[in-house]
Amino acid sequence: MLIHRLAILTGLAVTTLFLAAPANALTMAECSTKYNAAKDAGTLGGQTWNQFRKAECGTEAAATTDTKPAKKTTKTDTKAAAASDDDAAKGLTAKECSTKYQAAKAAGTLNGMKWNDFRKTECAAGATAAAEPAKATTKAAAASDDDAAKGLTAKECSTKYQAAKAAGTLNGMKWNDFRKTECAAGATAAAEPAKATTKAAAASDDDAAKGLTAKECSTKYQAAKAAGTLNGMKWNDFRKTECAAGATAAAEPAKATTKAAAEDGKGLSMADCSAKYQAAKASNSLGGKKWNDFRKSECGASASDDDTVPAADEATYTSDPQKPTVAAPGGVKFPTAISKKFAGEAPGKGRMHTCLERYYANKDANTLGGLKWIQKGGGFYSLCNAKLKS
Repeated sequence: MLIHRLAILTGLAVTTLFLAAPANALTMAECSTKYNAAKDAGTLGGQTWNQFRKAECGTEAAATTDTKPAKKTTKTDTKAAAASDDDAAKGLTAKECSTKYQAAKAAGTLNGMKWNDFRKTECAAGATAAAEPAKATTKAAAASDDDAAKGLTAKECSTKYQAAKAAGTLNGMKWNDFRKTECAAGATAAAEPAKATTKAAAASDDDAAKGLTAKECSTKYQAAKAAGTLNGMKWNDFRKTECAAGATAAAEPAKATTKAAAEDGKGLSMADCSAKYQAAKASNSLGGKKWNDFRKSECGASASDDDTVPAADEATYTSDPQKPTVAAPGGVKFPTAISKKFAGEAPGKGRMHTCLERYYANKDANTLGGLKWIQKGGGFYSLCNAKLKS
């Protein structure tokens, strides 16, 4: 009887000890499984991996593991499993995240999400990688995932820009805006165009990214002017907006074939001719021509036109001109003060540049009344200089 009672008491003590012992916390693998199950079921309630691990995987937490008995694992299996737990806690690698991003993009499930936002929300701790794509068979292919994360090269972006321009899908977007939005991390390149067969053709993509040369821009400007499509735009504004990176050159306008054709309203203004001259000078295509020769041959100036007037940037001041001994013809307009543009120059030089600028304006308006820049008795320069000094 005593022995029977002792046995009962011993059993109760063991049961009590077993019930009082605290339950073990979940392993990292069990917690990761539980986290992903909650994520798939949409029951995370906004918890991050670390918050979930502390709240749901500590003592008393129940694992969502399979009911099948655990498979006997080797030491190698245990080490691999332990590594996988740490990987889940750290999140995806850059390569895994890039692969997952591209898969979501291809499936149309990004919902407008950009690379950085995707990386923060879908590749953080606890995230699962997208299916591994077929292994790259070349060094270039192996680097493609990293390139996607970095974004497109300048050449790839230029190609994509030109393709969008040709397809009419730019929607008014300029080169710099396109580069920032369509060539950043995660962007895919447009289809590679046929390989250039000459050195000049091979350089075309880079040239498009750099913009037009001074000569090409000047040609485009003149073509727009002739077509009446400048809409009041001046040379510098045109150059900045129509000749920057990504711009294409206008077709070369037909050259005037006769003197009459050059003078029947198609001749260039003095200001435009000066811009064309400077562009030719910058591109070393003057062929030894001086300003007045260039003006007559390239700007439709009459052969009998004024040979005494210098180019705007070639006018040099040595001393004031002779005082005029004749009065100015009626209708000629003279400046009343040195232009603000030349206010920082020495007074004599400032007067010369101001007078030359007004001479060009009178020439274009056909209000010179027969005056040349310099002539006996008082040309435009001496008359203008005298008025400014008075």
